[in-house]
Amino acid sequence: MTAPGQHARPSRFPASAAPVRQGRGAGRALLALAWLVPLGVLGQAAIAGQALYVSPDLFGLHGGLGHGVMLLALVTAALAWIVGSSRPAAALASLAVIALIGQTGLGYVGHRSRVALASSLHIPLGVTILGLTVAVAVLVTISRRQAVGVERDDLDRPAAG
Repeated sequence: MTAPGQHARPSRFPASAAPVRQGRGAGRALLALAWLVPLGVLGQAAIAGQALYVSPDLFGLHGGLGHGVMLLALVTAALAWIVGSSRPAAALASLAVIALIGQTGLGYVGHRSRVALASSLHIPLGVTILGLTVAVAVLVTISRRQAVGVERDDLDRPAAG
């Protein structure tokens, strides 16, 4: 609300425009990355199981893939803020990066120092990260569909004038 005698500040967006506007390339990249992160987390779980029960040599691959997933999650979070995805998606993507940093630390402490508590927290945190990254992917998908729908509506509407 504005005080009497003051004028309301004009909005950056016209009344018909949605607050979410995404460039085609960046929006598509964000959508792809948002779904690659939970796929990478699932790959992590599969490789960890193989390392525990088949070949302990696979722990190196598990760690390497973990760093890759963390990098993908970091780029996803940055794009979510830059592209203008929904705030919950961007905030959860940032939270996923923080959780992945903690997950990496727990993995190293548990594997190298044999601290049982770190290992016992590593698996439930991984499950939580999977849920978190799927939520990010779903929110990004919804945001992207809404943005694309708005752009299509704008194209269908006759020009004013």
